[in-house]
Amino acid sequence: MTRPTSARLLSILLALTATAGCGSTDPSGLGVADLLVKTDKSVYSLSVDAEARVILINRGPVQIYAPMNEYVYVEQWSENGWINRSPWFTVDGADVSFPVAPGDSLTSPPMSFWYVNRRAGTYRFVFEVALDRVGSHLIPEEQRASRPFEVTW
Repeated sequence: MTRPTSARLLSILLALTATAGCGSTDPSGLGVADLLVKTDKSVYSLSVDAEARVILINRGPVQIYAPMNEYVYVEQWSENGWINRSPWFTVDGADVSFPVAPGDSLTSPPMSFWYVNRRAGTYRFVFEVALDRVGSHLIPEEQRASRPFEVTW
């Protein structure tokens, strides 16, 4: 085989490999995430506490990705399920996401209870994290949500 022919063949093979990888929607090759989402308290009192803190810990063997925008939300429980999903800050950067390596954690700024109008109730935090950097393979919500916590007077 001549040098130009082998270079052309190599280029074609690389293009086919890249195309095959990009078209896959099967997340099985991405690995399995093991996350822990926890708050600093299970019960907050509006007469004492001003804010809630939440942390996501990547306990698994795979890198996960948070989008370069809102990546953590608070939701309130109602008789209709979880409602009012709202972020309280935005992260900006040069890429579409940022990685959280195995063993690392992701901490958001504290959420002021003024953000939820100082309403008593049951709440939870939900992180938006995925197995891929573009967010097309979100980790199941039950793995990226905190346990419900109470806000009382």
